[in-house]
Amino acid sequence: MTAVCGVLTHQQLHDLFADLFIANGLTVSYALMGVLLLVFSDWGAVAKLNNDVHEYEDQMRRNSNIEDIEQYTR
Repeated sequence: MTAVCGVLTHQQLHDLFADLFIANGLTVSYALMGVLLLVFSDWGAVAKLNNDVHEYEDQMRRNSNIEDIEQYTR
């Protein structure tokens, strides 16, 4: 079977993945380590973003006088 309009056949895909991942026995391990590194680095970015949001909200609450007004008008 041949590829039609740039679509790879099943055998071509199989050969491509065999060349990419099976050619070297450690390539799969390196690919897995790369994926895990990306996951953990993205996790850190999400945690930092969440922390930044909470810091911003806390700062806005500190800058507003609403809590002071509520404390002294009760």
